[in-house]
Amino acid sequence: VHVVHSTGARVCARPGAMFATIVSAAAAMVPTSAAMVPTSKEISPGVFMPYINLGGVHTHPSNYSAWLELGGVGLDRPLMYGDDVQLHVGDAIAAHGRPDTLFVTTKVPCCPEGTLNTSWCAWYDSEYADLDAGTRGDIDLRLLGVDKVDLMLLHWPCQTMEQTIATYLSLIHI
Repeated sequence: VHVVHSTGARVCARPGAMFATIVSAAAAMVPTSAAMVPTSKEISPGVFMPYINLGGVHTHPSNYSAWLELGGVGLDRPLMYGDDVQLHVGDAIAAHGRPDTLFVTTKVPCCPEGTLNTSWCAWYDSEYADLDAGTRGDIDLRLLGVDKVDLMLLHWPCQTMEQTIATYLSLIHI
């Protein structure tokens, strides 16, 4: 496969490396002005969240390893989408070898017992009723195989402001 760069240089690739070569050649052809387009947004002083993050659920899994190999840095994984998915994401992060270069977002539910009428919250509270959001967050970190995440959100709103405050306070130690 031959790809011609805008400078006229030819890039050759073996068939097995064709996709990576095409992606690299395409990236090299991006005009300087387009290269200046921001890829992240500062959400807190010194904290930059990528505009594009990869998610996925166990019924429609994503290829997290391919995402990271192609240069993706943002992973968005809520705990409620399944332990199996969190483990796959953790495996991809470990295989990547540079978790400090990634931006990992996760979410813990705010399902105080009996407050949200959803089957998921009913099941979750029956399994984990004695766990606060902070403990749920710790479980999530272990499943992902990381010591920290860059952004932890409440996946669903709490019923009251008091529950919301209590839930956020339980996340402080993470």
